[in-house]
Amino acid sequence: MREKYEGANLSCLKDAWQKRHPGQKLDTAKWGFKNFSTAVKTVEGIVVETHMDKSLTNLAFFPDSAAHVQFLEAKKTKEAQREEAKRKAAEAGLPPLEEEGPKKKAPRRGGATTAATAPAAAPAAADAATSVEGGAAA
Repeated sequence: MREKYEGANLSCLKDAWQKRHPGQKLDTAKWGFKNFSTAVKTVEGIVVETHMDKSLTNLAFFPDSAAHVQFLEAKKTKEAQREEAKRKAAEAGLPPLEEEGPKKKAPRRGGATTAATAPAAAPAAADAATSVEGGAAA
């Protein structure tokens, strides 16, 4: 991590490990971890921070390193800017700004449905299977 991965996304660390260990898979589940990020969070000497703009992105740092201190200062500045923007919006009578976070997907065009919204096809398939079996036995 000291080479060039400090402050990088955790997926970069995992990819680097897999490139250095061809044919092996980094399976943290065999040590009881849900995923790679939970495993890294337990390592002493590594601090995991959330990205300033992307709420689902985790970055790895050594505590009190120059990169970590710089990141914390930039994050503090960004938070102050957000608070200032919220305050100005409130003074101008505008609605509060939306919180940063995962973006919602736009609805699909053309009436296409996703698996979650599609009607269940299992009952119709079961009826068709029953009618085929009944026809074959008669």
